[in-house]
Amino acid sequence: MASLTAAHFAVGVWVATSVPGPLLAADDLAYLSMGRTLAGKGAAPLAAQPPYGFLYSLLLSPGWLIGLNEPSMLRWARVINALLGALLLPALYLLVRRVLDTDRATAILAAVAGSILPAGFLTASIAWTENLIPLLLVAALLGLAHFRDQPSRLSAAMTFVAAILLYATHPRLVLVSAVLIVSLAALAGSARSPVRNWLVIVLGWGSILVVEMFRRSIQTAAFDDSGTYFVGDLVSRRGISDVPEMAVHAAGSSAYLILASAGIAALGVVTLWRSGPIGRTTDIVLVSTVLVAGWFLTGVERSDAYLHGRYVEVVAPVVVAAGIVGARRLSLKSVAKWLIPGVVAAGVVGAWAGPGNNWLRPRSPMMMFGVEIGGAPFGSPVFEPGAAASVAIVVGVLVLVSLTRAGPVLAGVVMAAFVALGVLSGLDGLTSLYEGSGAQRAEVALDGVEVGRLWVDIENVPASVSGAVAWNVGLDSVTTTLDGGATHWLLSSDALVPDGTTLIVEMGGATLWKAP
Repeated sequence: MASLTAAHFAVGVWVATSVPGPLLAADDLAYLSMGRTLAGKGAAPLAAQPPYGFLYSLLLSPGWLIGLNEPSMLRWARVINALLGALLLPALYLLVRRVLDTDRATAILAAVAGSILPAGFLTASIAWTENLIPLLLVAALLGLAHFRDQPSRLSAAMTFVAAILLYATHPRLVLVSAVLIVSLAALAGSARSPVRNWLVIVLGWGSILVVEMFRRSIQTAAFDDSGTYFVGDLVSRRGISDVPEMAVHAAGSSAYLILASAGIAALGVVTLWRSGPIGRTTDIVLVSTVLVAGWFLTGVERSDAYLHGRYVEVVAPVVVAAGIVGARRLSLKSVAKWLIPGVVAAGVVGAWAGPGNNWLRPRSPMMMFGVEIGGAPFGSPVFEPGAAASVAIVVGVLVLVSLTRAGPVLAGVVMAAFVALGVLSGLDGLTSLYEGSGAQRAEVALDGVEVGRLWVDIENVPASVSGAVAWNVGLDSVTTTLDGGATHWLLSSDALVPDGTTLIVEMGGATLWKAP
């Protein structure tokens, strides 16, 4: 296990550093900037941001403390992400062994499959929380499993802390945290439990409120705003008339998980539900993430909003690992009964979801098990549901035949081959995304330009552009207050400038000027 984990980490670092990024969109800039604030380096030259958790930024902050510059901080974030992804492997192994009661070889195979999904490798190249969340979720479920088998304050604390840390990672995980806390309280209701169930509930919600207070104070210190929206704001924007759209988004997220895992996730859901209370808790966590996806994505104008994977990918490692165990236990005929109808249905949903011909517009990469970018391999700019479903069925059948008819080593080789194909295709897709991002525009704009002190008009310049330019200049060289010390100005494209100002370069939604 140590060798597998080390190999995972080495491959993860290689993949994460093979992308010419990160994208430097709003999320990565916000996490990196909050880490800088936590390290005592001051506020970020960014406009107010949506609410973000602080735990991931806390992992990034040591890089700022030891004096790393902006390019080095990007490498630091990628190494941290690769390490989190590698640690998921032994954690998944322990969870599968305890919850699904399987043999050691199958547990290793399942843990490897769940931890090497292309999504985990590829998002490690971006300063996102996507590799931290699955690790915390597995830790919470493992604590629950220990508490079920032998109730103790230590196992209860493990579950409780991991559940609260999930919320500290991102506020959208509040429903997941609540499910885990309620599940712990339900198990604590037994007569032999050393923990009071009502105390778990009270401490849980109290801890979430404390974490929220910290989150608001940290985000205010970084961006001079505690968050551009809150749950109450989102609730006020949604009504009964929005329920159909929410259902479409939720169905699209479910379809993504099935297609991108070649149907193995559907088998994993069934396997978990049959395995006892911890497996059923995992399925409820998955349902909660799907509901959150439908609720959050309602009203979002983006091409991948109707087949969105980022929210459900955080549960995918556990579900896919359980699907591998289920495939090893069942006959090929039984496996096909769950796989083929589910994949076909997901393809139909992918074709139908969204208004008009939305499925023919470019989408985010499908970065999981063998289903390549946009439903076709290597950089297809659109999602074609027939191609996605066909590829998913072929990949699923080949993998599951190897799982049911071959030994674990050969099955692992087959899975690794499809994962490698998915990763290589994803690298191509992420490179294309990077080439159109604000970071790329900023690098082109600043090529050969010497900037001493940059004033950023954060109220009018798009956040992705202003953040990317500020990052490439160096955050210490940026000011959001216009004073006589600024050598250059970053303004919106339609801004009025005084005489004597020299235009240096135009970017998407912004212009760079030399101050008079």
